[in-house]
Amino acid sequence: MRFDSGRHTVAIILISRLLVSTDEDELQRIAQSRYGLVLLERMREVLLQLASPAAPSLQMAQVQTLFNTVGSTLKREDVYKGLLGLPDKLSLEQAKKVYGALLNSVASERGGEVGTQTVQLLRSAGNAAGSPPSSMADAVVANFAKQVRQVATASMASGGEASSSAQPSPPPVQHSMPA
Repeated sequence: MRFDSGRHTVAIILISRLLVSTDEDELQRIAQSRYGLVLLERMREVLLQLASPAAPSLQMAQVQTLFNTVGSTLKREDVYKGLLGLPDKLSLEQAKKVYGALLNSVASERGGEVGTQTVQLLRSAGNAAGSPPSSMADAVVANFAKQVRQVATASMASGGEASSSAQPSPPPVQHSMPA
């Protein structure tokens, strides 16, 4: 499922890709929640790491600019060049490459164990009774970010699409009832 990149920020598109949701209210609520903010911070760190070989002078402030801009900015060079500081550090082609690898890796990893835990965590953000301790939540998000970075790095190195590191679930065990 694709989300309207002409109206939504890169941050919202990323959360939409993870949650497989286009519910704008839910996406905004989650993006502004404690766990959503932690996730977005980790994803900005991942993007910075992915971009650093091609753009060693890129800083977190420029990555934040990218996350705050609408996704369609990466489709138009004239609009991208208008972003303060970012085009001087990261070319449009490099930005497209790391952004695409990040989104594809998030989509690839969302169905794995850590991805599922991350989605559950984000969706529980408004429910204090169901929220895990902060240290556990931070660990879940950190593990998800680590997997996304690994898959995105491998994808960029191979020049291809992200392939999941998540193992498929084994088939359920069939128990026979005694006669």
